[in-house]
Amino acid sequence: MKQILTRAGMAPYENFDAAQVILDNAIGDNTGNLIYLNGFYRALTTDHQELIPNRYRLRKSVHADFINETYDAYVMPFADAFRLDMVDTLKDLTHLIRKLRIPVVIVGVGLRAPMDADITREFPFDEEVKEFVKAVLDHSAKIGIRGEVTAAYLKKLGFREEIDFTVIGCPSMYTNGADLTVRQPRLSTDSRISINASVVAPNNVNQFLRNVMRQIPDYYFLPQRLQELKMTFAGEPYIHKQKHAKDYPDSMLDEVYRENRVRCFLNAKTWFDFLEKVDLSIGGRLHGNIASIVAGTPALLIPHDSRMKELTEFHHLPHIHAKDLRPGQDVFELIEKIDFKSVLKDHDKNFHAYLKFLEENGIEHIFKNGQNPKEAPLDKRINNVKLPPPVDTLNGHSYEDNIHRVDKYYREREIREKQLRVDFRDLKRECNREKKESQYRKELLESKPVKYAVSLRKLLKR
Repeated sequence: MKQILTRAGMAPYENFDAAQVILDNAIGDNTGNLIYLNGFYRALTTDHQELIPNRYRLRKSVHADFINETYDAYVMPFADAFRLDMVDTLKDLTHLIRKLRIPVVIVGVGLRAPMDADITREFPFDEEVKEFVKAVLDHSAKIGIRGEVTAAYLKKLGFREEIDFTVIGCPSMYTNGADLTVRQPRLSTDSRISINASVVAPNNVNQFLRNVMRQIPDYYFLPQRLQELKMTFAGEPYIHKQKHAKDYPDSMLDEVYRENRVRCFLNAKTWFDFLEKVDLSIGGRLHGNIASIVAGTPALLIPHDSRMKELTEFHHLPHIHAKDLRPGQDVFELIEKIDFKSVLKDHDKNFHAYLKFLEENGIEHIFKNGQNPKEAPLDKRINNVKLPPPVDTLNGHSYEDNIHRVDKYYREREIREKQLRVDFRDLKRECNREKKESQYRKELLESKPVKYAVSLRKLLKR
């Protein structure tokens, strides 16, 4: 069986509980990663091919020999990896890839930039992106990118569309192949809805979502950041620097937390199951709303940056831009104006372009002749596992239950932190030893006897 190493914190069938997800950061800081990884895993997990998560760790060049000897390919799904705080990761991966002898395939990578950014200007990470893409192209046919904004960016860097890269959108949209179930929402004050939001979104978006909560009381707020999972599960404060986010639910004292109207998901399967039972998903989270579309529930996205914009345009996601939300916007009036079937436009064409990209890179997939199997190998594996339910707030449990929940988490965290301190101390001791040895060698080479011996040796060679 082929062993494919992939960039992921956890596989969709792994039943990590909340404490393990938090302490391992198995979601890569954002539960939205669970959704696109699920789509990617479902497509590439076959009877002859297994995907192995790298736990976000195997990225250094020192791992090259192990990867070459163990795996048949390194396939990396990315989100908006072309950004400043990913520079070190891109550098590490570039050095690693140059030492690999196996295929390396990049799936769904994109640029992070403001909504109307000038893509022709220089970005501080241009050189790192350029070297990274070159290294990947030495190991694959082409790279798959998210949308036209990223395409324009790569063209500026000198790469060629349909030769070096191709636009494939997001793998999460192809979770069920060409199959998408779309319905127009029938919304009333008695409906059940799902709300998702981002603390970095303009505050008018969060004001609008607060108003939606008042109009439709049976709502659930689905935060996605790791810090929010910590707050929901263990009461840790969510500390951020977004001073404008006055209406964002960022405290355990907020009514959405006090009333236990919060759910954090630890896997894609229970997320889909939850969304199947709501009437509408709405908010500023890309994968929070794509999850709803995959589950067959209408979703309305409020994009606020270029990474969301390019996928919204490529997949024709139902949306309204943040700047177009007027004060006091009525959600019922808004929903009537949205074409929720827009997502079907070009979906079949985009899906087959995705399959073509995988096949050009020699990657096996489950969609033979473009058909979605009734039960894929990943589906069978997930169905044989008891996955943990979504995490609700501390207010949803008794005092005794909360003590057990929090006590277990903090005990495990202390054990891990203690081990990290030991590892750091050992690493520091090793570095100090190497430093002392290096200094000794330097002093030895600069000593008079050694210099004399070197000079004498050169003289004798003449």
